[in-house]
Amino acid sequence: MALRTTASPPRARLAGAVVLALLAALAVLGPPGPVPGAPTPAGATVVHGGYVPLTSPRRVLDTRSTTAVAAGTLRTVTVTATGGIPLRVDIGALVVNVTAVGPTDATHVTVWGGGPRPNVSTLNVAAGETRANFAAVVPGSGAGGQATLTVATNSGLTHVLVDVVGYFRYTGGTADELVPAPAPFRLADSRTGFGFAGAFGPNQTRTLTVSTASSVVPKTATAVVVNLTAVGPTAPTHLKAYGAGLAPLGTSVLNAPAGAVVPNLAIVRLTPDGGGNGRFSVTNAAGTVHVLVDVVGWFEPSSPVGLEYYPQAPTRLTDSRTFIPLTPKGIATLGAGTNDAHVL
Repeated sequence: MALRTTASPPRARLAGAVVLALLAALAVLGPPGPVPGAPTPAGATVVHGGYVPLTSPRRVLDTRSTTAVAAGTLRTVTVTATGGIPLRVDIGALVVNVTAVGPTDATHVTVWGGGPRPNVSTLNVAAGETRANFAAVVPGSGAGGQATLTVATNSGLTHVLVDVVGYFRYTGGTADELVPAPAPFRLADSRTGFGFAGAFGPNQTRTLTVSTASSVVPKTATAVVVNLTAVGPTAPTHLKAYGAGLAPLGTSVLNAPAGAVVPNLAIVRLTPDGGGNGRFSVTNAAGTVHVLVDVVGWFEPSSPVGLEYYPQAPTRLTDSRTFIPLTPKGIATLGAGTNDAHVL
């Protein structure tokens, strides 16, 4: 499925850029087909690229309970087919939140399915910092047909956390398609009392209603794609986002040091209330913090305008360090023709 653009006013053009950035974060969306650079698992037939959210996010790696990942070493994780995660044969890509905790040196973390390490980074982090990033990763195949992930860093010692929030299907079955929002919109901003009544306190949970009969996001949506931002926490903290009424488990969507402003993209499952309206909850771990929630898209079954997922082997598309850095308010165009993406 091609993405076509037309002339538009500046605001709409910026919204399109944000949506295209979202699609880039999820790799490539298009018609189902073989995965370049990723062998098709035995017995798999690619007939759908829809998304399946887990009932609750699941932590599959936390090196704080073992040993940190050392530069130059590989850590392979088996993603056991339980808790809603299927065998590798049914997975096109795992949707994960990756967190680096307290590296001894400035470093970057790469997460991929196995084989030669790709020349890409999943997240970059300064020495002593804790930072998270969202990614869709084509997994490898392990013993018993289980999916696997491989983790590496490039400097020092780093603790790494990996939380699985859902997956894109590799084979036929019930799954949902991505619908980019017509324009990204703010759902909540605790600084002004919009959506959230003031800052979050420690261990405080609040719930947002996202999809109603009259909202932009339809009641048929099963998950929402949001940009969450933590603003000025009084203590180091992390935020959790999950379907309302579900157990959040030991996972997080972003980590923020005291005083910082930290955003992260997330796909969050929606759970219906008594009227069928989709909701999700946000929990703050420590201190007080303001929270912003911006909606950039959602997933729903068989949408006439929905996009399917076409996973790719990770490849670095561009690196401005090798030519000309972006200037303030500069625009870089990636790709060609109808599939251009503009980065501002």
